[in-house]
Amino acid sequence: MKRTLTGRSVRAASTNGDWCVVEIRNGKQVMIEVWSARPLQRVDSLTVDSKTGHLSLAISDDGVVIAITDRGQSGQINESTFRLWSRAVKTDLLRAEGEEFLGFSPDRRHFVTTKGLWRLAEDARAAPVQVLPWKSSPYSFAFSRSGSHVATRRSWDGAVELWDVNAASKLALRKTGSASSNSSPKMRCRSSWNTELLLLLLPTGVTMLT
Repeated sequence: MKRTLTGRSVRAASTNGDWCVVEIRNGKQVMIEVWSARPLQRVDSLTVDSKTGHLSLAISDDGVVIAITDRGQSGQINESTFRLWSRAVKTDLLRAEGEEFLGFSPDRRHFVTTKGLWRLAEDARAAPVQVLPWKSSPYSFAFSRSGSHVATRRSWDGAVELWDVNAASKLALRKTGSASSNSSPKMRCRSSWNTELLLLLLPTGVTMLT
């Protein structure tokens, strides 16, 4: 849900609650402001010339990287433009056509787009590198709490694919439950570090519980 702060529209917040991204529209020109929660103050801003004025925004948990997806009139992914803007260097780290941002990993090292999994460089000035390409845009995805694994699903009832992020390899899954009125299908996997991962399959997508 959007909230209004002195006439501004809050469009995104970091998962730790420390940062938020605020949007101020003027036609197709959009001002994006970055605010800190403690203390509550504006810390940065940039102006974007949007195709339609409809932006999808996200911010990393350290408040440094802003993901901006500018969607075309049709709403189709192939008309979208994706930008990854860094507050550290005041410029884009990545810009791609026909691609949309989906989410950051909990460990702040990776992010997912409609085309693949990307790794942020340790050097704040360097461009991110694609780790894994997707065969098709995921319907849903979920990172493990450590950020070491990501699960994807290509459709609402499609097969779940689980990936070891650091090894850039696909892992095998085994089903441990079936759908019922009181439960949802579950899948388990033994990771490369001998840690068992539990995934819950919901109508809205896949959720990784561990």
